[in-house]
Amino acid sequence: KKDDVAAAVDEVRSSLGQRVVVHSVTCNEGKTNDGVRAGGERCVEEMLQVIRKEANRTRRKRQRNRKYNENVSENDDELSEVVDIYLSLVGNSLGGIYSRYAVAQLYYMSENKN
Repeated sequence: KKDDVAAAVDEVRSSLGQRVVVHSVTCNEGKTNDGVRAGGERCVEEMLQVIRKEANRTRRKRQRNRKYNENVSENDDELSEVVDIYLSLVGNSLGGIYSRYAVAQLYYMSENKN
């Protein structure tokens, strides 16, 4: 139920503060008849969008802090630095299966990138 999810999100945010991003995947709403692979791939794409957005936000924040604190020149390529990302996924029923598929794909992608 959406109310249960909203309550869980509120609880996570209140206990962990602003250091956490809570994202509810919406890409599979009404699209569950084409298989786990298709649904999992949609999850991967949506998750990558969120991960990239948050990583870039973190990089920009670090860059602003460094410029303010250390007078770092504007030409420094701060946006290429690595940002650690930790994921926790929760999925109910088919969403749990999609989540497992997505985690496996993200892991495979990260191993092949290195």
